[in-house]
Amino acid sequence: MPKFTTVSPTCLSGGKPDAWDKFRVGGYVAIGWCYDTDLTGRSIESILELVSKTSSDERDAIDGMRSFPIFWELCERGSDNAGDMVAVKNTNDGLFGIGIVRSGYKYSNRKHNIGVEGHFYPHYFDVEWLHTDYIRRVDLDFKDEQSWAPFGTFGQLYDDVPDYIRRIIVAPEFG
Repeated sequence: MPKFTTVSPTCLSGGKPDAWDKFRVGGYVAIGWCYDTDLTGRSIESILELVSKTSSDERDAIDGMRSFPIFWELCERGSDNAGDMVAVKNTNDGLFGIGIVRSGYKYSNRKHNIGVEGHFYPHYFDVEWLHTDYIRRVDLDFKDEQSWAPFGTFGQLYDDVPDYIRRIIVAPEFG
């Protein structure tokens, strides 16, 4: 069964549209923490230990400890579990895009510049974008569904793709 989560394209206030554009054009999503460390072959436990040691402050460490397991699970599932999806969020205002995860974990220390000179998110996986037009939250019909979490790098990891996301992918008006 496909999994689903949301991701923020940057922690930089006001920089999300530009960071999203890099995700869209490059066909990936990326995260920071442990900037100079390729995590290939590491266990999630050793990664979380690195995150706690290298985070810039307590809030960053908490977000990293919560977000990295979600990122890592999608990376480990990779292309072997076709159908896992990710949506790029603009805090709680809307969604930039929706795509299918197309690879496992990859590392490039200069992959995703978040909008601050010399600051990159090096950990990433490839995404095939299915929908790239901005959708305001107020325009979405959630029915009785829970929407994404507004803050934090990654949102909750759902065991299935929410219906509001499925409706966007198949609805002609979002075409």
